[in-house]
Amino acid sequence: MARKSFVLLLVGAIIFFLCSVSSADVPHMISYSGKVTKVHGGPLNGTFQVTFSIYPDTSGSVADWTEAHPEVVVKHGLFSVLLGSVNPLPSSVFDGNIKYLGVRVESDPEMRPLTPIVSVAYAYRAGKADIDCEDCYHRFVNVEGPDSVVAASDMAFQGKVSGGSASYLSGIGGYGENTSTGDVYGGYFETSTSGTGTHYGILAEGQGASSAWTYGSYGFSRNYSAGPAWGGFFVTSTAGTGNHYGLGAYGYGSSSAPTYGSYSSAENTSTGPVYGGVFKTSPSGTGDHYAVMAQAYGSSSAWTQGVVGFADNPSSGYAYGGNFYTSSSGTGYHFGVNGTSYGSSSAYAYGCRGSATSTSTGRAYGVSGTAENTSTGNAYGGSFFTSDSGSGEHYGITASGYANSSAKTYGCWGSARNDGSGDVYGGYFHTYDFGTGTKYGVYATAPVEQGYAGYFQGDVRITDSLVVLGGKSVAVRVNNGEYRLLYCQESPENWFEDFGEDRLTNGKTIVNLDPLFCQTVNTNITYHVFLTPGGDCNGLYVINKTPASFEVRELQGGDSNMPFSYRIVAKRKGYENIRLAKMGEPTPQEMAAKQAKHKAEFEQEMVKMRQEKLGMEEERARMEQEREEMEEERARMEQQRLEMERERKLR
Repeated sequence: MARKSFVLLLVGAIIFFLCSVSSADVPHMISYSGKVTKVHGGPLNGTFQVTFSIYPDTSGSVADWTEAHPEVVVKHGLFSVLLGSVNPLPSSVFDGNIKYLGVRVESDPEMRPLTPIVSVAYAYRAGKADIDCEDCYHRFVNVEGPDSVVAASDMAFQGKVSGGSASYLSGIGGYGENTSTGDVYGGYFETSTSGTGTHYGILAEGQGASSAWTYGSYGFSRNYSAGPAWGGFFVTSTAGTGNHYGLGAYGYGSSSAPTYGSYSSAENTSTGPVYGGVFKTSPSGTGDHYAVMAQAYGSSSAWTQGVVGFADNPSSGYAYGGNFYTSSSGTGYHFGVNGTSYGSSSAYAYGCRGSATSTSTGRAYGVSGTAENTSTGNAYGGSFFTSDSGSGEHYGITASGYANSSAKTYGCWGSARNDGSGDVYGGYFHTYDFGTGTKYGVYATAPVEQGYAGYFQGDVRITDSLVVLGGKSVAVRVNNGEYRLLYCQESPENWFEDFGEDRLTNGKTIVNLDPLFCQTVNTNITYHVFLTPGGDCNGLYVINKTPASFEVRELQGGDSNMPFSYRIVAKRKGYENIRLAKMGEPTPQEMAAKQAKHKAEFEQEMVKMRQEKLGMEEERARMEQEREEMEEERARMEQQRLEMERERKLR
């Protein structure tokens, strides 16, 4: 078989008995752990026969005791056995002289040199473990690991410290050093797969009764080189079908102070990015992948927020309460943000709601979305929709802008750019024809005396009817620089008109209608012609009207060659039978009622948002206070770390 090498280390808190104490007080066994590696140094896995012998000297010629374990399980190179569990250890083996342990794996030769069993092994002489210790500073399991403590029930090993010093006290302190390329663990804990109860690799509890912070578990990491540094790193295997949590955190509170299931903070005093938390998933598997999944449950009038993002930048850099984006990979839909909300009451339900406050001259975005698709698929900076459940009003997106300065305020602002040949829409709105209610592609309101419900700088095209409750006018600039309004002529029917000039020849002429004008009107039915003579004559009249022309003659048989102008008015093609059509609903009164309702809701929402703003300011102040406290705690922890480093060197 391949040669194996052992690193043999004896556990200090070993339970065994020696000659001068009653042998009934403690079991005659020693808990022992070892590490076995392959020839090239890699860890060994499997089941092997291991033989242990205790010798009186380093020659290893005659053993005081021998025991063979036929099936020792080795996992990642590590194993643990109970010496004496196969062949009981007699009290005479440990006579006060140094003994030496020999180990043989399978049929390999026994390993040399033998391992001395130093005085720590004699700790089993203590029939009473909890002795008073007045002159003790530290007690170690063993100077040279790996060691282990094994028990059949309750607690295999417990570290306890009690004192009244201002410096830190450690129940257990672990330290690891590897001057080569192998991993280093200050502490290593694992459970077996046996049993159906909850399994904890580490269970840490912190009990506090003062205003100082209490940590159930605290991790600190520092890397003086270019490698990453993790204060805590947690991994699950792929085994099993239950839920897998890289980290499960729960916070329980019963006071007015905040309660955090998980709280993380980051600081980088250099130019590198700073992430309070980074979460990612691997691309493996076909199920849904959530880098972050946040759920909040509430049962009071206080806010319930699945995710709260807050950003504060007192300098000139951007500050994003939340920044979300997708990569360009894949052919499926890409959503920078996908917000879905379900409501079952009369209160509002928002799929996504953004609020921003800026106390400076910079822009403030409640929500900012960016999308990029380098292929032929659509790209949406933001996509919002509601389900059809419920009877309340449904808003795919609602945007409100509040300001108190001379700068412009936009409830919604859209900008578009296309450097290619495609169309560009600053805003595009569309309704479907489902349902029986009135459809509005765009609905806008504004106080008549103070503004415009719609303002367009450029041409406006309407592909269907335009209904105006007020006047229709054009603004024309006059000599003094003012703009004066000219109004449209209204009619109960849909008429188009054209104008022209002609001249009589010997008292008569035929006027041909403009063929292009005839394509817009119906001249097969009655149309009207109004004549204006260009000089003194007997008068003019129209006869012989056809779809393409009409004849003009001078009254009383006159034969002058008089010029004249005419105006022709004809029904618009396709609108011949419409007269004083009834305006569709809603009526102006209904619209005024709806506007009043919206105004009241808007004012209520504004009051609510002001309250929210005050709450956010209070939260910001509280978070700033927490940040200062964390800074003080970080300084204290750094001081504590330096003290630990000094004490470690003294050891």
